[in-house]
Amino acid sequence: MQVKLIQLLKKDHINKDQYDLFLLFGQGLGSEFLKNQLFHSIMEETPIPTESGFAWIDGRRSVWRDIQHTITHINQLLEGEIDE
Repeated sequence: MQVKLIQLLKKDHINKDQYDLFLLFGQGLGSEFLKNQLFHSIMEETPIPTESGFAWIDGRRSVWRDIQHTITHINQLLEGEIDE
């Protein structure tokens, strides 16, 4: 998987930030701890959500939703579900 991830980066299908984010949250022993810490921080420092989908009152998208979307997109690229 690491080789394909590097290929996606070299072909500009993903950028360096997405690559780093995937390595940090998409896999690894500490990913669950990091997800929990980030989620806790987001909930403390942002307005009260209007619903469970994290649509904030002021219209901002949730950082957590962006992270999940990025990880899902990269997983689809790695599995070949999206044409490169």
